[in-house]
Amino acid sequence: MRVALAVVAAFGAILLFLLASASANTALFAANYPWLLAINGAAAVALLVLVGLQLRRLRRDYPDGNRARAGAAEAKRLACPE
Repeated sequence: MRVALAVVAAFGAILLFLLASASANTALFAANYPWLLAINGAAAVALLVLVGLQLRRLRRDYPDGNRARAGAAEAKRLACPE
C-alpha cells in the first residue's frame, strides 16, 4: 500500500509540474489539454481506489465499528492466552 501511495504521489508531482509549465505556455496547454485532462482523471481514479482500499481494510479490521471493544478484546486475548 505504501508503494502505491508513493507512486501516486510521484505521479501527482509530475502532473503538477506539467500543469504549471503548460499554464505558462498557452499554445502548449491548448495542444495537450486532452492529455492533461485524461491523466488528471486517471490520477483521481487511482486516489479513489486507494481510499476505497483503506476503507475496506478499516471495515475488515473493525467489523462492528467499535474500536474500543476491539481493543479490549485484543487486550484480553493477550492477557489470557488459551
